[in-house]
Amino acid sequence: MFFKPFLTALAAAAILGSAAHAADAPPRSDVVSKTVFIGDLNLANPTGARVALQRIEAAATAICGEAPDLRLLDRTARYRACMHDVVGRAVASVDSPIMTAMRAPQGMGELASDR
Repeated sequence: MFFKPFLTALAAAAILGSAAHAADAPPRSDVVSKTVFIGDLNLANPTGARVALQRIEAAATAICGEAPDLRLLDRTARYRACMHDVVGRAVASVDSPIMTAMRAPQGMGELASDR
């Protein structure tokens, strides 16, 4: 597995989380990034992977903003989509099976093992 000591989480601020093809495009003023240091962690260890995921989620919060009041359904949906997209992209770029499994919906592992 390729080791990356730093990881950059990206989001297109104008549309909250849709940074598709951001690496292919020229720099844009509406793209927000945050660098996360993970070089001190052992991502093959559940504890290290959990800490890395927490750092990524903190960076995603810095990009997406604080969670809105749950009564504001449209803002809540955009916030959740942004967090899901930013964290998902960052985790995918790390390529850590443990971190990927930690992000899987609860119960998915049980369904796969039952087959």
